[in-house]
Amino acid sequence: SKDAIINHVVTIQASEEVFVRDLTINGTLHASATYAEIRVKGDWTNTGTFNTSTTGEVTFNSMTAIQTVKPGGSSFPDLILNNTGFSINIYENIDINGDLTLTNGTLDLDTRDQNVNIEGNVVIASGATWAKGDGTVTFDGGTQTYTDNNGSTTNIGDIVVD
Repeated sequence: SKDAIINHVVTIQASEEVFVRDLTINGTLHASATYAEIRVKGDWTNTGTFNTSTTGEVTFNSMTAIQTVKPGGSSFPDLILNNTGFSINIYENIDINGDLTLTNGTLDLDTRDQNVNIEGNVVIASGATWAKGDGTVTFDGGTQTYTDNNGSTTNIGDIVVD
């Protein structure tokens, strides 16, 4: 229920879970320890540096409002979007160095037409929505899978397999 504003260097330890409402990174957030997990119920604004490992996880999980994500040029590890009944608006190009899982809500790429780079697998749960924009979705990992559990196939827009 608390906002976190990082104006200096903060390090998340291995297997540690961090729960915040809004997260603002003006300094440096090191979440590069193994299995560091960040749970955000509000907005993510990065004007500093976010360092992460590929074994970490960031989850957006509001049940009361639209969430805004401003990555600030930093990459995400596994990214889970679980915003029941609302959308998650991506305001800048986003790079995901792990898996992308849409559990609930809408991933809104249409409002700002951002590019998405994904190194891991993509899973869209039944009832979750991918609102495509004019940006490009680039699959840039090794072996990747795309699973859409909706009744009809989701149009995620223009893709590049790199």
